[in-house]
Amino acid sequence: MLWKTEVDKVVAQVPEANDAGERFVVGVAGPPAAGKSTFASELKAALGSRAAVLGMDAFHFDDAILEARGDRSRKGAPHTFDVEAYRFILEALKRNRSTEMSIPVFDRALELSRNCAELVTADDDVIITEGNYLLLDSDRWHAICKLCDVTVMLTASVAAIEARILNRWESYGLSESEAQEKATHNDIPNANLVLQRSTTADLTFE
Repeated sequence: MLWKTEVDKVVAQVPEANDAGERFVVGVAGPPAAGKSTFASELKAALGSRAAVLGMDAFHFDDAILEARGDRSRKGAPHTFDVEAYRFILEALKRNRSTEMSIPVFDRALELSRNCAELVTADDDVIITEGNYLLLDSDRWHAICKLCDVTVMLTASVAAIEARILNRWESYGLSESEAQEKATHNDIPNANLVLQRSTTADLTFE
């Protein structure tokens, strides 16, 4: 496991027997390419069958909406997510522990969100939610943070983040210059926003 020591520290924060009437929510934040998806996957594996993952990326506005708004090139910036839908579903999962619910999942191969793609069952008493802006210092995103019982920030230097972003875009088939353009125009500003304007997490890992 890439994050074994850090994951163990988070697992220690989760009640072994969650007898509360609500699901326990772990929020994992950090800039693009900081390892949030990997961390969430490893945390889910450590918690076993009692955990489900709800990703912020599943609440991307569809490309058609972004095109109509002139925001397609900024896909991934805070204003390109349906924060209200994200909050609504996360709160419903938290408050209605015994209810089975379907959740959306972002498909990176298709670059869109698939609705009702996974099920959260009554056996899932822990929700792991991950995304760039969970700790962003703004009223809309603060509503997401308030639903988390423990928060985690994954961080790294801007240079390390930029290198990972470029590698990610090139792995998707973009040329070096195309990857650099996307990173400079959108991803790096988003990363700086997260690093500079996120509130303090319960646990921070570099």
